Amino acid sequence: MSLNVSCAIPNCTNPVVGQCAGYKGSCGRFYCAAHSTDRLCADCARRKSEDEIAQRTYEDYLHTAEQLRRELGSAFLPIFIGAVVVSVMLGLAISQSNFGVGLTVMCAGMIAVGIWGSDRTAKQEKVRLEEISKTKPAFPEFYKTWKKEKNKEALMTGLAIAGVIVAGAIAAAASDSREKRVSEIEEGVRRAMR
Repeated sequence: MSLNVSCAIPNCTNPVVGQCAGYKGSCGRFYCAAHSTDRLCADCARRKSEDEIAQRTYEDYLHTAEQLRRELGSAFLPIFIGAVVVSVMLGLAISQSNFGVGLTVMCAGMIAVGIWGSDRTAKQEKVRLEEISKTKPAFPEFYKTWKKEKNKEALMTGLAIAGVIVAGAIAAAASDSREKRVSEIEEGVRRAMR
C-alpha cells in the first residue's frame, strides 16, 4: 500500500517538499516548492500576507488619525486661549461696576468662543478628511469610529476626575461638619463647667 501525497493546489504535479503547520491554527496540507512561502501552504501564506497588510494599514490609519487630531487641536488652541483671556478681561472690567453683568459677559463670551471653535474645527476636520480620503479611501469611516472611542475615553476620564473631586468635597464637608460638632460639644462642656 503506497500513499499518494501531492501538493494541495489542484492539478499540481510538482514534488511535495513539506506539510503546512498552519497559520493561526493547524492546516496539515502538503505543498510543493512553487506553492509555499515560509513553510506555509499557499492558502495559509495568503491569509498571513492579508493579515500583515491589514495590520500595516491599521497602524498607518491610527498614526494618521492621531496626527489629524493634533493638527485640529493645535490650530484651535491659541485662538481659544486668546478669546477666553479677552472674555475674562472684558468680564472683569465690567464687573468693577456691576458684578452680575461682568460674570454674564464673561460666561457668554466663553460659550460663544466654544461654539465658534467647535464649528470651525468641524469644518477643518471635514476638509482634511476629504483630502486624506483621496489616498486612503476607508480612512473617514475609521476616523469616525476611532474618534468616538477617544471621546468615550475622555468622558470616562473626566467622570473619574469629577468623581474624585466630589468625593474630596464630601470628605472635606464631613470633616468640617465633624470639627464643628466637636467644637460645639467642647463649648457645651465649658459652659457646663462654669
